[in-house]
Amino acid sequence: MEVNPKKYLSIKEAAVAYRVSRTKIHRLVKSGAVRSAGDPRDDRITLVNVDDLDSRFHGETVMDMNSAATLAGVATVDKLSRMNAIRAGSVAAGIGSDSTEILREARAGRSSELDARSTGTANSADEDGS
Repeated sequence: MEVNPKKYLSIKEAAVAYRVSRTKIHRLVKSGAVRSAGDPRDDRITLVNVDDLDSRFHGETVMDMNSAATLAGVATVDKLSRMNAIRAGSVAAGIGSDSTEILREARAGRSSELDARSTGTANSADEDGS
């Protein structure tokens, strides 16, 4: 079954978009008030029909669906393109393409910077005789 992404949201996205709890969405699905389908990409995710939610909540979404997906932690096209740019920059800098490696390098850089600052502060205090 092919699901049109504009007609369906995950339960988490729907809860964010309509400012209700995930439990409320689950209850609506269980009672049959809102149609649902399994996500073809991930069996653990239940998708709910946006048209049913709009009629149930009178079309009163508080934000557009892309914003809801972003707040719900879903990888949007914008997020994916930013992450790909970071990976490409890291590969060009010779860091590597693994996310864990990128994070380790960034953390090491920040640690070195903080060490340099604390050493610089300690040296300047010693010079003043304080």
